[in-house]
Amino acid sequence: MPVSTSPAHPIPHSFVLDTNVLSLFAKINRLDLLHQLAIGSLYLTPTIQLELEIGLENGVEYLASALHLIHTGKLLVMPLSEIDRQFMRTLPNKLADGEAEAIALCRRANLTLISHDRKVINYCKHEGINAVRLTTLADQLKNANLLTEAEIQIMFSS
Repeated sequence: MPVSTSPAHPIPHSFVLDTNVLSLFAKINRLDLLHQLAIGSLYLTPTIQLELEIGLENGVEYLASALHLIHTGKLLVMPLSEIDRQFMRTLPNKLADGEAEAIALCRRANLTLISHDRKVINYCKHEGINAVRLTTLADQLKNANLLTEAEIQIMFSS
């Protein structure tokens, strides 16, 4: 699925962001770019929020900016429905809880998942769930002059 990176022509729907996406954009202080990509809202799951909170408690200070967006309502935590929970029980065990929640939400609400995890993207592609791999998004942001090569290198460095 191509991603429009022009702020004047954002994608006409909403996204679910996984922990890695939020963490890596927070790492380079560019969470603002995620808001430029969509007309709709940006969502995360309860487990993804918990993962961010645990990361901050463990000293990953830049995660505070992502948590601030949650507390100010710019990132929305979407609760899971019973339908989501039932669907999650059918997912492969190799998926982490946050990933499984994100996939279930995207399936139910016709949202697009942005993830850095290849197995998540492959599963979504196989099942017809909208998903964009973070590396693809980063390349498109770079090609649109919204993200620099240096920012990308920092994002993906250990």
